[in-house]
Amino acid sequence: MPDTVPHDADRTGGGAGGGWLEEMRARVRGARAQGGRGAWGPSAPAGEALDRADATASPVERRLRLAFAAHTGEVTAVAAATAYGRRFAVTCGWQEEAVRVWDLDTGHPLGGPLVGHTDRVSTVATTVLAGRPVAVTGGEDATVRVWDLVTGAQIGEPLISPAGRVTSVATTRLDGRPVVVICGEDGTARVRDLATRRQVGQSLAGHTGEVLSVATTALDGRRVAVTGGEDGTVRLWDLTTRRPLGEPLTGHTGRVTSVATTRLDGRPIAVTAGPEAVRVWDLTTRRQLGTPLTGLATTVVTATLDGRQVAVTGGWYEVRTWDLATREQIGEALDVPMSVGALALAPDGRLLVGFDWDLTVLAHLR
Repeated sequence: MPDTVPHDADRTGGGAGGGWLEEMRARVRGARAQGGRGAWGPSAPAGEALDRADATASPVERRLRLAFAAHTGEVTAVAAATAYGRRFAVTCGWQEEAVRVWDLDTGHPLGGPLVGHTDRVSTVATTVLAGRPVAVTGGEDATVRVWDLVTGAQIGEPLISPAGRVTSVATTRLDGRPVVVICGEDGTARVRDLATRRQVGQSLAGHTGEVLSVATTALDGRRVAVTGGEDGTVRLWDLTTRRPLGEPLTGHTGRVTSVATTRLDGRPIAVTAGPEAVRVWDLTTRRQLGTPLTGLATTVVTATLDGRQVAVTGGWYEVRTWDLATREQIGEALDVPMSVGALALAPDGRLLVGFDWDLTVLAHLR
């Protein structure tokens, strides 16, 4: 069992006065009085008992009691995987050198922390390598490490990042082989073959500041990476040739902290988030779709809800869900007691939300 911090329902939430749970209750009561309803609600892990003292609380209040006490610092990255009928969540936290793995069906940790990084772990992705589920993590120690999610063992030696500290990673398959796109503080990204551990071709160079985020997708039959940077640009890269596709996508007036991809009406799109806006891009035409989505957001994921393609954004004290076809918000914003540091979709469609020290699992409310 990893060392965990007990879930403290009275931890203060950044304001004077009572604990963050009481603050959350006040927000929920206000939303209830207005007749509002959000797109997401609680998803209790199997075997997890509700606090009997809170038996009359609303679903949003009760879900706080079901949050995993995940880290000794803010949860900054989360990824999900499935194997052998089990669903995993992999998390890393602010100012921590360890990675933690959770069973999403029980809410319990799987083994001890994954230890090997010598500085803060900032990013995580999952994939399959040689038939086994693995996590790929990057950190401020300028290394990328690969972990077997079944045994918890590190696979091979760490990959050294020539770009300095690792800011973001994304996994995909290129010519049938598992690869990872590694972004760094020097403004470049690199593609590494996870089987051979070697870099594939030249670096992806073009950003004029740190590359903060990356996602992959298919465009015109090619595997591509979409990167967002400190310089406020979004760039597309052909992963086979390692060359940029067209000019940078511009419009953000600040850093691009998160990128997610999906398909809308059969066309590949990207959703990019920064402190000043969330924007939706048609990757075929390289044009922005509509006006930016309102609300502050620093992280974004995409999903399919009731047949609709949606984006879920997390920011200061809230999670919002958006219909990507109409660019309209679905339901009310879900208030959370702290800033959202990470979002991911579980294999079964549940939403993983990392805020403060905790990881919470939410189900779609139909």
